[in-house]
Amino acid sequence: KSMDKQKVIAIFKAGHEQFGKILQQLAPRLIGSIPVSDKWTIREVMIHIAEWYWEFVKEIDGILVDKPVVNSSDEDTFNKKAVEARKGKNIGELILEWQDSFQTLITKVEQLSDKEWSHICKEADGKEIAVQSLFKYLEKGISHEGEHAGEIINKLKLE
Repeated sequence: KSMDKQKVIAIFKAGHEQFGKILQQLAPRLIGSIPVSDKWTIREVMIHIAEWYWEFVKEIDGILVDKPVVNSSDEDTFNKKAVEARKGKNIGELILEWQDSFQTLITKVEQLSDKEWSHICKEADGKEIAVQSLFKYLEKGISHEGEHAGEIINKLKLE
């Protein structure tokens, strides 16, 4: 079953809005210091989300030219690298990147034609991958960012 493009966009927007509400409720120093999981602060979660949005953009571009992106590192390494690469950035810069990465992905998805949305290419192992299949995980109606937002809201007892 294919994911509807408009539905994908709506789910992404809902999660992003929810995360944005968290950022509005917290002072910048708290964003960088409150642990929200056993290993991450909100700052690190925000970096992780932005990095994955950039990754999606790369993956879409790769599939469209039949050169799927091969992610050599596991998720933990991928996330650690993202945080490490942004060590010197302040919260304001990170919020801008979080917004920018989101907007870039949404614009990319909105501009895909139906043909591009359903474009299929083969991965190295012969497995087929389509642009829309990147978003199959949204079938349950919540984005990864939305899940993180929900966890943070529960943990910090935010509205």
